[in-house]
Amino acid sequence: MQSIRSHFGNNFELIRWIAYLFLGGAANASFAQVYVDYLLRLPQLFQTPLSVPLGIVLVWIPIGLIALAPLFLSLVLTRINPEKQLIPPLYINIVSLAWFAGFIAIRYPSEIYPILLVYVFFAFIVGGVENKVASSLLGITVSPEDFLRYSFVVHTPKERIRDTIEIEPIRNTLGLTGVTVSEDKPTIDFESRAVYGYQMSLRVVQIPPENHSTVIAIFYDRTDWYVKAISDHLKEYAESVVVYLKSIFDRPEHRYSIDHDTWDRNVHTETLVSETMDSLEGFIPRSRREITRTGWVKIVAFVVALGVIGYSAFALQDYPTSTGLFVALLLYLAFELRSSAER
Repeated sequence: MQSIRSHFGNNFELIRWIAYLFLGGAANASFAQVYVDYLLRLPQLFQTPLSVPLGIVLVWIPIGLIALAPLFLSLVLTRINPEKQLIPPLYINIVSLAWFAGFIAIRYPSEIYPILLVYVFFAFIVGGVENKVASSLLGITVSPEDFLRYSFVVHTPKERIRDTIEIEPIRNTLGLTGVTVSEDKPTIDFESRAVYGYQMSLRVVQIPPENHSTVIAIFYDRTDWYVKAISDHLKEYAESVVVYLKSIFDRPEHRYSIDHDTWDRNVHTETLVSETMDSLEGFIPRSRREITRTGWVKIVAFVVALGVIGYSAFALQDYPTSTGLFVALLLYLAFELRSSAER
């Protein structure tokens, strides 16, 4: 019964994600349809060629907004989606492409090829870039339940464990790519690459007495947009790594005693899981915790200042004023960055 309920729940989440994706594609196609209608009727509204400032306001700014629409829809739909699973802008563009192609074929059949060619460029090139932006802003969808945890105590200092694990054949077998020794905490962290598509975070923590260390390993299955739920394949991979890791310390050249080995949660595993989840967060979730109200005021003021400078340069063509304002803004930004670094 539990497996049936879980299977139904996963399918329901997938169906809901697809519904949000098609909703975003429909909205994006509607924006494009309105703009194409407007653009093709523009010569009828203005009998003479548009001036540069007017062309920027009536043509290029709307193009920029249309290009950013999939990113905006992705951010909004992902945030209102209960699972917070990313709705990729590229997928929104692909769905809207089919919708938009039908609209052009019916409404403007003589213009279908040049319009579709431009739209395909926007859909794939701009959509691919916006995927990276959306992923950076929103992060990876993950839950504490998506991690497998394992820990054990080795009767030797953490430095010896580091030296043992960093032996080249062992390091390559575990897929480790680097090591970080904390200066303010008794921990050593190992960076790793994906092995068979699975990720591992490995940490060694010094514990009393001085010749004892806890080795913590967490395992998870990360995709581009989310971390998958624990599967049997992930369990098999984790168990094989744990067996190999423990066997290293039982070799004749080491013979370190091991105890308290467990798959249960403890303070060390939960700390590592929490830090890993924080690293997978995007800018928006992280900023809600880290940026103060004063910081948000400064960010809004910075964006407004950029808008004023852009309007002065492109609409008013007042280049000396806009250049001076831009230099002043850069100096203020440099001052803020230096002050933040000193704090």
